[in-house]
Amino acid sequence: MPREIEFRCWSPKKKRWADEIEVFKDGSFTIGFQEENIEGVDGLKGTVYQDDDQAVLNEWTGLRDSKGVKVFEGDVVGKIRNDKIISYKIIKFDDFEETFYTDNFNSIAASEIYAGTCYYRGFNISKEEVCESIVMGNIYQNPELLEVKND
Repeated sequence: MPREIEFRCWSPKKKRWADEIEVFKDGSFTIGFQEENIEGVDGLKGTVYQDDDQAVLNEWTGLRDSKGVKVFEGDVVGKIRNDKIISYKIIKFDDFEETFYTDNFNSIAASEIYAGTCYYRGFNISKEEVCESIVMGNIYQNPELLEVKND
């Protein structure tokens, strides 16, 4: 059975997720936002489509975290052990390999926790890796998650 394809789109210009996305076969896309008072008309509501050359399209991995939240490219997931977050990872997509992977950029005792496993850049994403984690946020709305902690 083929995996469901779903996208979300971040607009840096509007600093929010698009309400509607139309993706075309050539890879281009258009985004729309629910707006009120369209064209200055009080009470006129609808979807306004716009070009946004800075917009970033994220694909759903087909996986959900331990709480059932869909995990998208650009999400930051946290691995939990004994009710503590022990590492953060960014979900990324490799266009050349056409696969999702994680970038391990902030882990505590990584050699101890991940010994003998494939959790580093260049390896395919593991279902268990994501399903045992929680979505902490994403790289657009939560840039503080990208800061390396030096504890």
